[in-house]
Amino acid sequence: MRPPKRVMSKQFSYLIWDVRLFQVTVPNKMTRTGWFLLLTLVTMTSTFDPEQEDLVSDEEQRARNYLAYIDKEFSRRATDSVNASWAYASNITDENLAKKLEVSADNARYQKQQWTETIKFRWQSFRDDDLRRQFKKYSVLGTAALSEKKHEKLEKLVSEMQSIYSKAKICDYKTPNKCDLNLEPELVELLRTSRDPAELKHAWVEWRKESGEKCRSLFEHYVALSNEAAILNNFTDTTEYWLMDYESPDFQKQVVRLWEQIEPLYKELHAYVRRKLRETYGEEIVSRNGPIPAHLLDRRFSDALSTGNMWSQKWGNVLELSVPYPNASAVDVTPRMKEQTWGNVLDISTPYPEKEAVDVTPQMVKK
Repeated sequence: MRPPKRVMSKQFSYLIWDVRLFQVTVPNKMTRTGWFLLLTLVTMTSTFDPEQEDLVSDEEQRARNYLAYIDKEFSRRATDSVNASWAYASNITDENLAKKLEVSADNARYQKQQWTETIKFRWQSFRDDDLRRQFKKYSVLGTAALSEKKHEKLEKLVSEMQSIYSKAKICDYKTPNKCDLNLEPELVELLRTSRDPAELKHAWVEWRKESGEKCRSLFEHYVALSNEAAILNNFTDTTEYWLMDYESPDFQKQVVRLWEQIEPLYKELHAYVRRKLRETYGEEIVSRNGPIPAHLLDRRFSDALSTGNMWSQKWGNVLELSVPYPNASAVDVTPRMKEQTWGNVLDISTPYPEKEAVDVTPQMVKK
């Protein structure tokens, strides 16, 4: 929840009251003396108060100490939550679900307790911008604002949708009585290797029937509870609640502006790729002016190490069909970079601790 609006200080409320009295008692055409008295009143009541300054400074220090404590505790609880969620996602059992729900409920109770302490601080008046920003985030309770019963329902809805998604299986296009194809590894492999548009469409449509369609009613309940939680936090809905994290009041306008900038290029690329796909599959499958069938963008034609993609996220999957100059040799800049005394980026980067070392393809940077 957002904290309640803070009541005005006595000093400021007296000022407002005195000004209102003054405005009522003076004539409509205020004299020069009247304005002088009013400005004097404002100046006297808003004069810098060293004691007040010290109080703010002391409270900020107490706030830093408080944050140090809850940050450590929330970090520990976040680790427990992630571990429980991972255990359930990687092994969907009733036991792991019960553990996940238990951890979530316990964290929600703790979050409510700390929220009541957080809003006791007058964080809106903190001079430290970073401190004020952290308190602003902690002052929003999130889904923990729901009652325990509704919070548990929300968590169960999410877990059930995860289960449906993970367990979704479809029947094989060529062998209809073989109904054990999972998203991974069977379907992503099929999307990578098949050249049959009918088989690709079958996989794309049937998997969504077994995942998305079965989650629809659950998702509608989830949205209702999520919006209820957002309203309890003084947001209009979940959209406004989620947008808060971007910390930009015109974030949506920024996205629209960026889209308008790239839209002309996107349309040209879309038309070009659509033409190349139409030349491959024919106009009965890829129209001259309509959208590109999503399942045709899922497969990859040449890279044996790659996987198919069920969401058409990577148009590079059809690079072999759409590369402008297919017979041209690939550009290899490595020899020229070596001539110009470029070296390995790993030689000048901050080294990883040995236990965190990972295999990385060497990149080149100039020495």
